[in-house]
This record gives sequence, structure tokens and C-alpha cells, in this order.
Amino acid sequence: MQDKPTSAQTEAVWALREKMTSFGWALLGLTFQHTKDPRAADVATHLVSTVQQEGEQAHWASDRDPMLDFELDNSHEATAFAVKFLAQAQPQSPLLDQAALWLVSHRDQGYYWTTTKKTAFVIYGLTDVLKRSGELKPDYSVKVSVDGREVLAKSFSGEDALRPQPVKIRVPLDGRTAQPQITIARRGKGRLYVSQFWEYRASGAAEGERTEPAGFPLKINRNYYRLTAQQEAGRIVYGMEPLEGSPKPGDLVAVRLSIFGGVNERYLLVDDPLPAGAEVIEKDELYEIRGKPAWWRSWYERRELRDSHVTYYPWAVPKEGLEYVYLLRFTNAGVFHVAPARVEPMYRTNHLSWSEPKTLEVKP
Repeated sequence: MQDKPTSAQTEAVWALREKMTSFGWALLGLTFQHTKDPRAADVATHLVSTVQQEGEQAHWASDRDPMLDFELDNSHEATAFAVKFLAQAQPQSPLLDQAALWLVSHRDQGYYWTTTKKTAFVIYGLTDVLKRSGELKPDYSVKVSVDGREVLAKSFSGEDALRPQPVKIRVPLDGRTAQPQITIARRGKGRLYVSQFWEYRASGAAEGERTEPAGFPLKINRNYYRLTAQQEAGRIVYGMEPLEGSPKPGDLVAVRLSIFGGVNERYLLVDDPLPAGAEVIEKDELYEIRGKPAWWRSWYERRELRDSHVTYYPWAVPKEGLEYVYLLRFTNAGVFHVAPARVEPMYRTNHLSWSEPKTLEVKP
């Protein structure tokens, strides 16, 4: 195995440096640091000049993942490798703490990042910062209060820093305080990281009323269409019309799910409950629909048809949005209350959005 790149390889990469993303510059800097090439200082200067500041945080943007070979935001990896390089080339740079804060603040899967690859790269990049900061050896005590009531009093040492799970506090609220006051007091030496999550349930919404989840960019809408059959040149062709009035048993209906916003979310779950008096059509590709829209089916995404719900697993939401259509047929008369459709990241807990509920009266 070759331990160091050859001079020809290094010069070839250096000649193409203006075409590289921040990710490439960071890797080139680490290469120069490893080979003791004085051009590492030039790479450090370039990275400092291209950093993006966000208040007390900083990161390096990159829009191409070299391991996947297509356009995909990999700013986490670029920032992690830039941090690892600058921790060696400019160990006193204030950008190190700012970039580390950005990485920690942009965990998008609870305590982790979007993928195992991204999580591994971020941890790899932060190891040099941890060596420099000494934060794995805390020596302090912490008190946490909510609306003046103490909910935690604990001392932290090096053993706590290496525990696999953080200390969790669950504080039930009675809902009378719109914005509870959280106070955190620390005494001693070391760095303390704190995050908070809110869980709540919205209830009592009237028919057609939609309670929007606060602070979550993804949205989902659900619409129903009646399919009407016509003969065309010896074939049965269906047209789509908005479902108005009361459907009848045997009516064929198309359900359209529209997801938009949240273009940075990955690995999603879209779930739509079925009306109790309906059955989903499994072989919907056998139905010829006039003006069948482009959003009818995506062959590369998984769909599951169950007795009570239909589920899709999109891996991302494009800028123009994402839409699915499936077919169902009403089999029973009655009044059916359909729970909202929902969309949520599979690896990011306590984040979801939902459509409006629906009441359907099927008359014989």
C-alpha cells in the first residue's frame, strides 16, 4: 500500500485546485500536512478566506460528494475535514470552535447526522479539536431549572464525557406557560453542551382545520379525485375530477399526496391512512388515466400497501416538491373519518408534518 502520494499526483491535484470544492481543498491541505509540503499554509489561507460565517458559527459549503459522484450537499464532511486540517495548521484559529459549534448544531438525526458516513466523517474531523480543547476532561457541576424549579443538579467528570448517551431530563409542562424559562448554571472548568426538544400533541381541530407544526419546513397536502370511465377506441380510459359530494360503493378514487419544503431533509416516511370503508388498488398501473401526471409513480422508491394505510419512503424532497398518487375503491357505505396523512424524517425524532383530516360519507 502506498503511504504517501507521489510528486506527480500532488502536482496534478494542485494544478486543478481552482476547480475543487471546499471538501477537496481540505483534503489537499491534509495531504500537504502529511507530506510536510509548505503549500499547506496556502491551503489554510484559502480555507480561511472562503469560510461562511453564521453569527457564532462557521462552516465550509460543498455541493458535490466525491464518494457518490453526483451533486449532493456534503458541507458537513467539508467542514469536518477543514476543521481537522486547521487544527494542525492553525491550532489557535477561532474558526475551530465556531466550526465545531456549527457541526454539533446541525445534527439532523437526533444525536447523529444524516448518514453513518457523514456521522463518521464529522467525528473523525472533530477528534483533533477535542485533543486541543481538553473538553473530554470536564470538572464542573451543573444546575438546571425550569420556571424556577430545579430539575437537575449533577457533577461531571471525565467518565461522564465518554458515556455513550448524554444526560436526559424530561420535564412535563401543564401548558399554562407559553414560553417556560430554562436556566442553566455551571460551576467549574470545562465545556458544556446543551440541547432541548419539545414534544406536544395538537387536538380538537375541526373538520378542514389544519394545525401547522411550528418550525418544521416540510408540508404535506392530500386531495381526493373521482375517476370516471369512458370508452376510447375500444379501451377504457379514466378521467380525474376533484371528489365532490358523496361517493358510492364501487367508486374508484385517486388519492394525491403533495410534499413540499424541507429540501435538506433526507430519508423520509410518508404515511396516509385509508378510509375504513375502502380497499387500495394494488395493480394501479393497469388503469389508463387520461393526462396521467408525471408524479404518478417513481419506480426507484419503495411503496407499501397495507390494509389500513399506504406508505412511501422517499430519500429526499426536490425543490419543486414531491407528489404521489395511489388508487382506492370504496366498498362499504357509511361515514368515515380519515386521519391526516403525515411526513417525517425516519431518523429524526419528534419532527413531522400532517395534512388536514377528512370526513367522507359514502352513500349507497
